[in-house]
Amino acid sequence: MIIACATDDKIHVIKDHFGDAEYYNIYSVDENDIRLIKTITNNVESHVHPDPSKGIKIIKLLKKEHVDMLVNRTFGLNIKTVKKYLLPVVIREDEIEKTLVMIKNEINYIQEIVETKPNVYIVINNETGVRVFETA
Repeated sequence: MIIACATDDKIHVIKDHFGDAEYYNIYSVDENDIRLIKTITNNVESHVHPDPSKGIKIIKLLKKEHVDMLVNRTFGLNIKTVKKYLLPVVIREDEIEKTLVMIKNEINYIQEIVETKPNVYIVINNETGVRVFETA
């Protein structure tokens, strides 16, 4: 799976909404490997919250990179739009590296979710594992 992590420092996910990140680290993750593909700059700007057009612009930006999943601590109201096209993953970890290990450990289950449950988002944390939500 191709994953975009929202970051300002390229090491930690941001605490603000996914769309407010300065950068997106793009990773390839499977059950055997985690590999950084590239870091792209978030050039989508908006000064209105919520801005539905911002969500669509971010989807287009990340679809160019073949992204399947978005990872961050927080998503705004645009999660309702984004989850129609990409799988939002809410995590409870600051460090991208630790987050990606949690995802790698659950990648087969996450892939099953992507294939069988469209229009959902998931929450991953060490205590409860993967939880699937059908509405935002």
